[in-house]
Amino acid sequence: MWDNKCKDYRERDIPTIFIPWILASWYQESGFDNEKIKRWLPDPVTHVYDPIFFTFKRNGYTIKDVFYEDEFTLSIKGDPKWWLYLFWYDWKNDNKITATLLTQLTWLILKEYEKYNWCNIWKVNIIAHSMGWLVARSMLED
Repeated sequence: MWDNKCKDYRERDIPTIFIPWILASWYQESGFDNEKIKRWLPDPVTHVYDPIFFTFKRNGYTIKDVFYEDEFTLSIKGDPKWWLYLFWYDWKNDNKITATLLTQLTWLILKEYEKYNWCNIWKVNIIAHSMGWLVARSMLED
């Protein structure tokens, strides 16, 4: 049950994953050949999600990109507390593949969060828009 360590618990202490709509993810590869950084970024044209990200930042969240080690391996780094994880994805892939990556991300976050989990809360919040909702639903069905 709750103990004294949990008195300062707030909903924002739970990590949050944001999954955008179908055309919101853009692939970027930068750096030199031997040290290429591969990642997905938000839509650089419409900036449709900027107001949402601004609101999260204003409320104390740190926005964190998820990095792809390769096509099927994700990585995160650092303290997950109060982080909004941006799950950009290759929308040309089957939703089952993307859902598998989302499952991998969720477990990575929970494993990292275990180090800081003083209230024994084991969940992540998911905010999904359009195709992102279909990906999240696909993850939950498997």
